[in-house]
Amino acid sequence: KEDEEFVEAIKEDIHWLGFDWGDRFFYGSDYFEEDYRQAVGLIKKGLAYVCQLSPEEFKAHRGDIGVPATSPYRDRPIEESLDLFARMRAGEFPNGAMTLRAKINHIDRANTITINCATTDVNTMDIVSRLNEYLAENPLDPDVSERVAGVSKLVGEMLGPIFTALAIAVFLVFMVMVFQFERFDQPLLILMTVPFSIIGVVLSLLAFNSTLNMISLLGVISLSGTAVNNGIILIDYMNMLVDEKRKKALLEKGYDIEDDSFEAKGKLGYETDLHNLQDSIVEGAQSRLRSILMTTLTTMLGVVPMAVGTGEGSEIYAPLGQAIAGGLLATTAIALFLMPVLYYILERRKLKTTYRKQKETEVTTYETV
Repeated sequence: KEDEEFVEAIKEDIHWLGFDWGDRFFYGSDYFEEDYRQAVGLIKKGLAYVCQLSPEEFKAHRGDIGVPATSPYRDRPIEESLDLFARMRAGEFPNGAMTLRAKINHIDRANTITINCATTDVNTMDIVSRLNEYLAENPLDPDVSERVAGVSKLVGEMLGPIFTALAIAVFLVFMVMVFQFERFDQPLLILMTVPFSIIGVVLSLLAFNSTLNMISLLGVISLSGTAVNNGIILIDYMNMLVDEKRKKALLEKGYDIEDDSFEAKGKLGYETDLHNLQDSIVEGAQSRLRSILMTTLTTMLGVVPMAVGTGEGSEIYAPLGQAIAGGLLATTAIALFLMPVLYYILERRKLKTTYRKQKETEVTTYETV
């Protein structure tokens, strides 16, 4: 604090020279309160602290080019620094006994400034994109580098594990279906519903004005297991109907189908097997329509409250319900309309292959005889 005696002496000397301030006289120390308020704000934010090191002691802790400066009082609690800073202003300590020091963080031994912000838009990736565009148009100094952290960094680090988990989930589902169907072509056919579920996910997120974020990606992973359920129900029942119709037709023709060495395929003729396949597909789709719709609707209605959730925090969990609901709707449509067509094409091709090989074998046998 300035001594009033020196201030008055300076005023008298300048006034003697003929200068009159009038009502425009200001003290340079009028900014002290503002500086003090700003310093208190830095302490409250954890960006400054009160240090009790003497000048000689601080020299021993200031480090060098490879070791940053440290102070044993750097981690002093904010409340304690505020109390000491107020007592410093009141003059309770000798001059120089206490010092307000700023915290300069270091990462990899480099001075670091962290800028924190709370966004009103949950689409952090769009914010990061705009930030990168601004930095591209207004580059920093060559000695300064930037690094994005927070939610966007977390998203970048989690994308790899999420896609790995999705691939593992799809592989496990595929292996289970291979064991069930004892073949590879029909499980691959059923797995085609998983990519189609992405269409429903995207359309659902667009309808709710949401984004594809971490939470909605978790919904996609859960769909990798649930999206195939309708296809499994439909294909398994169609296979059962095809076998039953083939066995019934063979019994009517007098074949002994109880013999373990008996091969049922290729005995009825191509036209008969094709007709049985068509009837099985139509009958299976009609029979399983109600069960597929019921299982899908019960699951979708269960996530609808989550998808349309309102209130505080709903923007966090709502994309999960929206992704599941949209994906289930898309996979159900694919299972009911596209799956029977693809199943018919696949099985018809297998029938053609069976009867072609049978015909080639008969011709070869005849020529040999």
